[in-house]
Amino acid sequence: MSHAELRAEWRRVFGTEARSRNKDFLFRRVAHRLQELAFGGVDDETRAALEERMRNETIRIRRKLPHLPVSVRQRDPRLPEVGAVLVRDFGGKRYEVKVLKDGFEYAGAQFASLSAVAREITGTRWNGFVFFGLERTEQKGAA
Repeated sequence: MSHAELRAEWRRVFGTEARSRNKDFLFRRVAHRLQELAFGGVDDETRAALEERMRNETIRIRRKLPHLPVSVRQRDPRLPEVGAVLVRDFGGKRYEVKVLKDGFEYAGAQFASLSAVAREITGTRWNGFVFFGLERTEQKGAA
């Protein structure tokens, strides 16, 4: 089916407009709904188990933070004081990064995150706290 045909089928089986424009998602959801209509939905026992789990579990909803300057956000406790210099030996070379009030300075350029600095140094994605050895102490021993 084309994208337009999938959106029309969505309207037919759900009775609403599709919010997603992702063709694969639309295909999977329409197919699932058609199967549900043809063969029935979740049985009562499974529905009760799901409802029980929803009552007892904490559900984490991910949402974007509002765009705020770094200085307005709460400062990460893993970061050293402003003005401190982080030193990392990598690939036989020593790298120094200065901690600023609202970012980091490396090689004369300013970066918003340690991960961006680590990416600049290595050419690949890194967690900046891990790269510079700033993970929380209680996480180091956890498996």
